[in-house]
Amino acid sequence: MKRIILTLFFLLLGTSSNALIAGGFTKHGDNGHASCEQFCAGDKWKWKGGVGACVSAYDNLHKVSVGCDVKPGYLNGQELTCQCESGKLPIRASQRDTVGSHWYMETDVTVSQSGLISANTNTKSCQKDGFTGGVWVALIDEDSNVIHITQVQSFGINGKSPGGGCNSRGAPWSENVPANLLSKLGGIVILQRHSPNIRVNKGDVENAIKLGVAIYTAQ
Repeated sequence: MKRIILTLFFLLLGTSSNALIAGGFTKHGDNGHASCEQFCAGDKWKWKGGVGACVSAYDNLHKVSVGCDVKPGYLNGQELTCQCESGKLPIRASQRDTVGSHWYMETDVTVSQSGLISANTNTKSCQKDGFTGGVWVALIDEDSNVIHITQVQSFGINGKSPGGGCNSRGAPWSENVPANLLSKLGGIVILQRHSPNIRVNKGDVENAIKLGVAIYTAQ
């Protein structure tokens, strides 16, 4: 699932049905205008039970179970009861940002059950000048509190050749999540900026979340 608030992050080193960390909860208040898939993930309804992935859905008006992606429409005072789950590893995410005029960065991230953050960052310049970009992955708990920020990963790209197309390059990188943080992990945020020399701190991440940066949780 990709966009929880407005549009934010775990990596596949093998799919396992055993959740390293997972929390199930019932989320009430869906009047039928949103599917449980949307309602479980929707941060604007976080106060109704949290954010996560849909496990099952029940139409209380028609007394029937429905699919997570079903949007029945207004239920005349009844609700679509959503069973949700959050925090299960691995987390997989892909974030693409425009970091300057015709400068782009895209990072694919996976946080595995072993605690390894595995990623690949692609930088692309579609103008004559190149740039150096930086990327950070921030780990957050279920209440969006920042519990860890990776070291900045810095990547440079040359500008495109005269008359040529965009110039791009990809680079893999990885970092281990401290073991004591895995039990607290609720999601990730990917931050990408033109200047990698800026030191990103918890306040920067929290402000980015308030401004609508994407929060990614387990899929």
